[in-house]
Amino acid sequence: MQQKQPQMKAKRSSKVQRLSLDRISTLPQTIIETILCLLPIEEAARTSILSREWRFKWTTIPKLVFSYSTVERPSSENRLSLIDWDKTHDSWRCKLFYAIHQVLLLHQGPIHEFTLDADDNFFEIDQIILHLSRNHTLKKLTLGFCETGVYKLPSSVFSLHHLMDLDLEWCDIDHKQIFNGSFGSLTSLSLREIRGYEDGDETEPDKLEEQSRILEEYSDVWLEHLKELEIKLFGNRKPELEFMKFILARSPNLKKVELQVHMYDKKEELEMTKTLLRTPRASPVEIIVHNSYQV
Repeated sequence: MQQKQPQMKAKRSSKVQRLSLDRISTLPQTIIETILCLLPIEEAARTSILSREWRFKWTTIPKLVFSYSTVERPSSENRLSLIDWDKTHDSWRCKLFYAIHQVLLLHQGPIHEFTLDADDNFFEIDQIILHLSRNHTLKKLTLGFCETGVYKLPSSVFSLHHLMDLDLEWCDIDHKQIFNGSFGSLTSLSLREIRGYEDGDETEPDKLEEQSRILEEYSDVWLEHLKELEIKLFGNRKPELEFMKFILARSPNLKKVELQVHMYDKKEELEMTKTLLRTPRASPVEIIVHNSYQV
């Protein structure tokens, strides 16, 4: 009798797990999707092994997040030659984008949120964004890269007319397309290390005149839904200030602007703040400036 006790305990434990799983299975699909959205995508996909009923539940989640941890990266602790490191890194890149394509291929239903946090500029991203713009009513897009992999946004991004939340880091934006009727539903915009011109443009005068001309051409554009704007590492250069002035003047529902600057000179920071406070605004927006150097 004593030898059978461990087996009986194991059976009871197994039964409890099945009952718990059954309770979750009876929840409404929307609640199950919400639970799965809280998991990393790789963990959500693993729920397919729980039972036949759970095999495809993860394929309907409307929020997809892909980051460094989605696919195991080569360890930096291993001492590899530059050639070997390039090979292992390329292998990681292939695995990451194979995983993304597999998820998109199996996905059923709408995708409302898509996040990609990578450290390189991949040409495959253009195809992914094109797929999202054609097949899904995307409401939130987050793209993060690094200085060595600045990503030039493809024209398909500007076809995401349902987009409400846009978060970009180390991207190159075509200002002309932004102001040409794109992102009409945008309510939240976050920009970090964004490039809309080549290095040195703030000093060649022709470029500054072109920047002003572009903004004047789209003076009839209104960002009617934009409520929040965040720009990190704001450089206080002429094109950036002109862009900021344009946003303030064309956003009637803008409530809050946060600028993170990195300035050694406190006087320069105060002058920039005064300039923005004097700028004509379409709404009584609150402007908050954080100086990361002086904090």
